Amino acid sequence: MSTTFDSQLIAWRRELHTWPELSGKEEATTARLRAWLQAADIRLPDYALKTGLVAEIGQGDALIALRADIDALPVHETSGMLFHSRHPGVMHACGHDVHSAVMLGAALLLKQHEAQLKGRVRILFQPAEEIAAGARQFIHAGVLEGVQAIFGMHNEPGLPTGVFATRGGAFYANADKFIIRVSGRGAHAAHPEEGTDVIVAASQIIQGLQSLTSRSFNTLDSLVLSITRIDAGKT
Repeated sequence: MSTTFDSQLIAWRRELHTWPELSGKEEATTARLRAWLQAADIRLPDYALKTGLVAEIGQGDALIALRADIDALPVHETSGMLFHSRHPGVMHACGHDVHSAVMLGAALLLKQHEAQLKGRVRILFQPAEEIAAGARQFIHAGVLEGVQAIFGMHNEPGLPTGVFATRGGAFYANADKFIIRVSGRGAHAAHPEEGTDVIVAASQIIQGLQSLTSRSFNTLDSLVLSITRIDAGKT
């Protein structure tokens, strides 16, 4: 792998990081990816997609897919890096800029060896991963039709640089969300006995939920349960 190749991928990643876009709004990101792929003479099948895009390399009936995500998070960046986000309140805090750059690199390398491929590789730049909507959009558009196997990856900052980790079976969990609403009757803070303290009740629910992973599921299974937000009003 040449220094020029490395430098190009780094430059693309930093450009994506500088101009992040939220889920479902990745118009400029999609345009950048399209331009870079077209410049490499990589064909882009036409699917009915608002954002995100698909590239394909090779010929033949055998078809596998590689997937990366492209959306950013509603997080304000204060890193101070030269290529920090120029969109206030939006940041590639989950590394999807890295994922996209890696997939661009895979596309370029596959294109170099297109004549030797015994089949096709379909490369997916999926939008709206952070709101669990982009994959469904791709499926409904027919992007996975004919795909015999699909491979994805996620950056892991906890691993040493240059180390790639994998294993057999399911890898990286699906995420599900839930909301619990606790209703009660308000009262003055000086007379709590006149009301129903839903904050105390919610606290007890949260404490109880923490025992689920150790008492209701196999301890050999991977499971994380996190309560990430409590909203009890302003008084």
